[in-house]
Amino acid sequence: MKCVTAGQVFRWQEVEPDNWRGADGANWYQVQVCSGHLNIVSNADKKAFESLFRLDENYALLREEFCEREPRFREVADATKGLRSMRCSDPVEVLLAFICSSLNNIPRITNMMNHLAGGELFPRLEQIAMLQEQGLREAGFGYRAKYVCGASRLALELGGEDWLQSLRNQPTEMAIQELMTLPGVGRKVAECIALIGLDKTDAVPVDTHVAQAVKRIEKTSSTITNPKTRDWITERFGNKAGLAQQMLFYWNLTSKR
Repeated sequence: MKCVTAGQVFRWQEVEPDNWRGADGANWYQVQVCSGHLNIVSNADKKAFESLFRLDENYALLREEFCEREPRFREVADATKGLRSMRCSDPVEVLLAFICSSLNNIPRITNMMNHLAGGELFPRLEQIAMLQEQGLREAGFGYRAKYVCGASRLALELGGEDWLQSLRNQPTEMAIQELMTLPGVGRKVAECIALIGLDKTDAVPVDTHVAQAVKRIEKTSSTITNPKTRDWITERFGNKAGLAQQMLFYWNLTSKR
């Protein structure tokens, strides 16, 4: 289950070998991997699970398409088989997850998101907005506590979950700029939210791993700035550049371990 361990979602865990438990907003899932097949128990329907894991996207063809556009992508494509970009249904959870991701690691983000959730179903924005910064700091959120409280309250003023959901229908750059009005949401966090929480597949979050991946492909020691890294990916992979970005991120992350 590379998808749920690659820094896209943070409320999944392997409770027994090949048995996973996870959640997406108001949906919970128990997934058993058996001989290449998935046995799923959930409160959501099959369509919701397929959408979450982007099973409507033929990733075998997508990888070949990426390699045709950029032949040097072959090593990345081969090393990331089984990885898919998630399409989460709840932008509230995604917003808070990536605010918590700032200068953080996956285990700590997971702890923070489980603290906010308090159970399988993720709280609504109104509930998050009532939390106190000091309480979150005591729970280990550090400076991110201020942003969790501030972003949830401002989002509520802007129209709450209806406002967040409406960003799905906005052009990608417009949605990113809207998200960046929230406390704690810079360019990279906004692009993560757009890609994973709003299904904007042309959003390209750039961090150290993505920049290093592009440098490795280009075989250069020169510094490649975030805008240039984003342009490199977008020029090659177009409106699905965000899906290629996830492969680049995971390839560099796992090869460094």
